[in-house]
Amino acid sequence: MTGPLVVRLVRLANPAFGPSSLDGLWLVEYDPRRPGTAPDGRPLVSHLIASARLPEARRFDDIAEVHRYVYAESGLPAPRDRPLSAYTLEVLSEQRAAADEADR
Repeated sequence: MTGPLVVRLVRLANPAFGPSSLDGLWLVEYDPRRPGTAPDGRPLVSHLIASARLPEARRFDDIAEVHRYVYAESGLPAPRDRPLSAYTLEVLSEQRAAADEADR
């Protein structure tokens, strides 16, 4: 899969945790080495910014770049070493994502 690609945070991978304030949003920024805050004010182990607006989403050139970015390690012990692995992610071409947004 080649780009431009975008990433949507579908939901937390473990449904036992219930919904997240990041569910359905587009990935904008991610840095696993520093703490962050969720849109609802809860602390996060990593800096994570997501948006409901597709134009704000980070663009990736190919699936390998997506993989390197979302599986970057925090340096913390597992399971906090790869914080985005807590989410089910959807990788879409920018064109497909725009079409999905138009259908909403």
